[in-house]
Amino acid sequence: MGQYYLWRNQFHRWLGVCVVKSPAFGTESDAFRVLSGLTAHIEEEVGGDHHGLAVRLLRALGVERPAAVAPLPVTAAYCESFPARYLDPARGGAEAVAALAGREIASPARNRIMIDALSAHYGVTSGLEFLTLHETKGPGQFAALWDVLTNGFFADEALMVRAAREEIGEHVGFWDEVYAHLSRDLAAVPA
Repeated sequence: MGQYYLWRNQFHRWLGVCVVKSPAFGTESDAFRVLSGLTAHIEEEVGGDHHGLAVRLLRALGVERPAAVAPLPVTAAYCESFPARYLDPARGGAEAVAALAGREIASPARNRIMIDALSAHYGVTSGLEFLTLHETKGPGQFAALWDVLTNGFFADEALMVRAAREEIGEHVGFWDEVYAHLSRDLAAVPA
């Protein structure tokens, strides 16, 4: 969970990439709705005490000093992956927003798995608000952005779907690599 915390602390940067790559006003795209959706989510990130909720969850898991959690190389790479891919001039703003929207729309399933596992298998019952918040709030905002992309203006829907699937795959790959790394570490600890 500490690695997720480290990535989540930088999520506003990914939203910023989408703002930077957003369309200009007066184009075929609905810049107002795209920017409104992105800034609403940034406001939620900053004003919704996401960091405080994440710290409470980590403390419920026994991590007393979240600032002391060191990033794994895979976490550092994942944090930089979205800016590296989508600040590329060859990739458009709609593609960046589609990638992020797809990942966020899929996140409730991930969060439900984590909530159920933490409570059923590890007895964690406090601090889960951080995950339940992301299970309910973000997907609606990003579904609205997805709608703008696919219905609000001319866009290559196949490209949008491909970007969303790629980002979901990146996220699943991140979790797989973190799990593999931590499993190796646990296996190396003498019994």
